[in-house]
Amino acid sequence: MINRRTVLTLIGAGAVALPSLSFAAAPRVPPGQGGTPPGQAGNPGGGGGKQKNHNNGQSLIGDKIKQNGNHGLGKAGKIDVSADVQGGKIVGFHAKHPDKGELAVNKVKSMQKFAALERRQLPPGPAAVEPAAAVTVWYYAYWFTDEFGNDWYYWFPVEYIIDDGSWIIYSA
Repeated sequence: MINRRTVLTLIGAGAVALPSLSFAAAPRVPPGQGGTPPGQAGNPGGGGGKQKNHNNGQSLIGDKIKQNGNHGLGKAGKIDVSADVQGGKIVGFHAKHPDKGELAVNKVKSMQKFAALERRQLPPGPAAVEPAAAVTVWYYAYWFTDEFGNDWYYWFPVEYIIDDGSWIIYSA
């Protein structure tokens, strides 16, 4: 006769013998919303023909950085891209799709240069011979994903950005 102890032993042995068997399905993640930004650990991005488009936000905004207000940076396909400027700093970034409305915009920072930003010139003199290891330069990007899964990055130098601690470190 089978008693309760035997049934529980058989169930426990089955669970140990088949550890990869899962009774619950993995949660479904919508495309383009993997939880970590593309290029981060665990999400290599770029698969399936998706592209990463890096743009020089500094040259796109130009002298408009000196004027407060919302300034257009052009289009990414059908998406209108604009930045809010206040006091010489970018305080907001918008990506507006004509059908879907405002797209989610994220923030990343990197020590690697992804878009051709202007090089900084040190004044002549003893300070110009500063060792490279003593200077850490960060580049900041606002990014969004279009309807095809392509990522669009708009890179800015540190002088244009307010780093409030919410920027995620990006690694390609």
